[in-house]
Amino acid sequence: MKKELIKAVVLAARKPNAHLMKWVAQFDYEVVSPPSGEPQLIAATRNRICRDFLNGDKKYLLMLDDDAWPIKETEGIITSGLPVCGCMAVSRGGGIAHHQRHEVGAHCLRVSRSALEIMRDSDGFDHHKGWFAFQFSDCGADITMCEDGYFCQLADSCGFRPVKVGLIGHVLPMVVVPSFDGMRADFPERMRDA
Repeated sequence: MKKELIKAVVLAARKPNAHLMKWVAQFDYEVVSPPSGEPQLIAATRNRICRDFLNGDKKYLLMLDDDAWPIKETEGIITSGLPVCGCMAVSRGGGIAHHQRHEVGAHCLRVSRSALEIMRDSDGFDHHKGWFAFQFSDCGADITMCEDGYFCQLADSCGFRPVKVGLIGHVLPMVVVPSFDGMRADFPERMRDA
């Protein structure tokens, strides 16, 4: 796939890491900041990115979060011919993010213009939610599905099964504890629960 066909957008809740910005410079790209870290506003920002992309002329949209760390195996996101694909990443809690077979995260997501258009024009598209939406339960107090899962369900319902085509790093906070025989590192969530 030609890189000129890809529009890359970095979703930046904080300053994007320099390694990511060097990697993303191979594309026509922009950095977009959500108004705050609230889930609905992150989904709204992702929807705005999709809407604005459809007003442009590129064939593919590549979304990356500001804490993505591209590696050699990330190249699959560029070379894949699939209409909806992403890269496997580690979650903030230390597990595999979006581990379900046909679910990819918007942490590193590429989608074709035609897939976005078909999704938007489908009967399953809710114009009040867009492509990305959080799902809640318990009077809206608990998130039952993140915006990425919602996107993947919508894509799959329109015939675009999301596929993981590579790997990408995730810059995460770690706790490093010294010991007399080396170091031990772990995720704060795992240490808190231990």
